[in-house]
Amino acid sequence: MLVVLATLAWATTQPSAAESSARAVGNSPEDRVSGARHGCKSAARAIRYYKAATLKWQQQRNAFLGGHALAERVKWPNCRRALKAADEWVARARAARTNFARLLAYHYDWRAWMPEKDQRVVACETGHQGGTGPDGASWTWDSDTYVSAYGIYRSGYNDDAHRIGNLGWDETLSKLHRYPTPREQMEAAESHRAANGGWSGWGCRGA
Repeated sequence: MLVVLATLAWATTQPSAAESSARAVGNSPEDRVSGARHGCKSAARAIRYYKAATLKWQQQRNAFLGGHALAERVKWPNCRRALKAADEWVARARAARTNFARLLAYHYDWRAWMPEKDQRVVACETGHQGGTGPDGASWTWDSDTYVSAYGIYRSGYNDDAHRIGNLGWDETLSKLHRYPTPREQMEAAESHRAANGGWSGWGCRGA
């Protein structure tokens, strides 16, 4: 569903700013001075690059969840501190990317965590729709009356989602500008079953 998964292939093996700077510094006093200056410039470039990368991954994560908090600034009043700050931003960028990848897997990698019963019901309810769910089920299914891959009555889905503290179908679209994820849809279905006697409300309950 999210093409953004493809963007997660981002370089992770680049040397740190401190490592790059260390190789640029020679043994003579002149080399050490020119190397230090070169290292400061490299560190400044690294800070800008990895700070931007950190904010990019955090902004995508926050847009997904509806939050707004971003990383605090790393201060670097001198060259030595700049080298350390560059390495800190490298670590932050990599952590932000990893956290976002885990978030997407948690919500979209349904093959890894969705019970087989749910998969069969979903495939029966909205399968063969050209979607990415079980048997081509659609996670964006919306017939005006029924929504989600589980085919839940629209107002019922909203009640099910609210019962567990999630946004309803239309609320997710309007506030987060995306469809409820496979996990959010599964959670709404679990809420529905808990409040309405199991799978009895589904036409495909015997799947």
